[in-house]
Amino acid sequence: MQKSIHDIINSAYSLGACSKLDKISDYRTLVAAFFSPQGQEFCEKYKYPSIASLREIKYDVRPRGVYVDSGDVVIKGKKNVCLAGNTHAEIYVSGVRFTHTVILMHGASATINAENYAVVKVVNISGGEVSINKDKTVVVL
Repeated sequence: MQKSIHDIINSAYSLGACSKLDKISDYRTLVAAFFSPQGQEFCEKYKYPSIASLREIKYDVRPRGVYVDSGDVVIKGKKNVCLAGNTHAEIYVSGVRFTHTVILMHGASATINAENYAVVKVVNISGGEVSINKDKTVVVL
């Protein structure tokens, strides 16, 4: 049985999530909350969501940059990326349009290739591995 957004929100509330979750109405707003600073902090603190929960919604969140059990993938120029489970990504980032956020969860791994003044924030929530190849202009947070 697939998890609904309502189930995910209730689960987060049970861990003490804030009332901002009331504004979540679809997978777009769910993923936006996940990538927000408060969402990242909450997920990092509670190792949330579980890999089982992510697997139940993986096809719904993939278009929003969340890759769950996706094997080997190549990602270019995305602002927000989350990798979970059996996923390894070769990620290419460049430029200063935005800070690139890469979240690793549940054993996922990434090789990040950064250049041209890119700013990259890496959040390792639970057991991910990352290597970063960068030029001297890149800032890693």
